[in-house]
Amino acid sequence: MKAPARLLPVAVALLSFLSIATPGWAAWDLQDTVNRATKDVYHFKGLHKRTIPRSVFEQAKGIAYLRKKEEGFIFGFSSGKGLVMAKTAHGWSGPAAIKSGGMSFGLEVGAETEQLLFILNTSEAVEHFAKGHKFKLGVDVAATAGPTSEEEARHHKKAPVYVYTRSKGFWTALAFKESTVEPDRATDKEYYGKQVTTREILERKVLPPPGAKPLIRALNAPYRK
Repeated sequence: MKAPARLLPVAVALLSFLSIATPGWAAWDLQDTVNRATKDVYHFKGLHKRTIPRSVFEQAKGIAYLRKKEEGFIFGFSSGKGLVMAKTAHGWSGPAAIKSGGMSFGLEVGAETEQLLFILNTSEAVEHFAKGHKFKLGVDVAATAGPTSEEEARHHKKAPVYVYTRSKGFWTALAFKESTVEPDRATDKEYYGKQVTTREILERKVLPPPGAKPLIRALNAPYRK
């Protein structure tokens, strides 16, 4: 029996989603994400307004960086690739690969890519990533729009995770919707040249590879005056 013609667009959209929204099936180039994150860290440290406050960044326990793409028609989907790093007693850890995904239903047309930066304010927030399990950011660990000035930071209610997005040249606070985040072990294996866990990376039991050093220098660099 042939499927009704009106169901074909739905089937095509669903198959497209399933083929694209499963980035963990194959390793991807983590170094490209590291390079993009390096540029973005230098960028927000060079701004004088509408940026991530120095005090917020200096007190962070870690960061996560995600390039997220949303697109679709009838079935909307989002997929993201990124990294997470922890600030340890011995310095910044190397990057651990993460991925995100989600799906919605409705009339959605077009595609949009955004860069998201998560400031991990607590050890518990870092631990959610270190466990190496899938979790919902915004549900399992609270995430909220972060302050964008020192004045605002002094009066801002602290949350485990602050969320920022780059928009029109500035880093601005983002009212965050929940998103599923999980590690990408295949990408970590390719990047580090051996099987490693997210915890081993974030606790610096595995030393950062040479390709991660520019990003670590950017994280350690001072803000521009």
